[in-house]
Amino acid sequence: MTSVTDDPSQSLEETIQHLEKTINDFNALVQKPESSADQNLWYAWRFLQIYSIYGLRLQHTEASLSLKLGISEPGQFPFFGTMKEGYNEIHEASDEFVSQIFPKVIEVGTSLLDFASEASENDGNIFSVLIELIESNDTQGALELIRDIQKTTKTNTEKAGTVKDLLGSYKGAPRKISEISIS
Repeated sequence: MTSVTDDPSQSLEETIQHLEKTINDFNALVQKPESSADQNLWYAWRFLQIYSIYGLRLQHTEASLSLKLGISEPGQFPFFGTMKEGYNEIHEASDEFVSQIFPKVIEVGTSLLDFASEASENDGNIFSVLIELIESNDTQGALELIRDIQKTTKTNTEKAGTVKDLLGSYKGAPRKISEISIS
């Protein structure tokens, strides 16, 4: 993972390049890709969302599963205990995704979108302000703004790393998710 430092010597160009790469990497994960080579991750992301929503709807307790299957004595069926256990695991994994992981993904996306919006507004975007500060020889103000940009970029990178870790440890996830590189 590429690290963003609080090093004030990091140039504005390096900060912008890092920010653009972070935004592009995130967009590539959540937007339907143009090429079929990148569609696997996009479809996996959609699948996790759908799987989890339906996983929460599964009957996963003895009472609810017995009622759904229309059986009054589940002990008579040798498959029932294993089925209940499996459905319960799916339900727990789905609950974990919906309550723990998905909100963090949305948080990362929102943070990146907010930062990108601030950076790209026509009037008063942070890079125009930075250029104005440099042109007016306000190097202290420019350095403070660069540090703020670095801090925001570092925070967003850390959030993305947290999401990567959560997805990697998600018990309903395919093992390959832990191999995703965020750089």
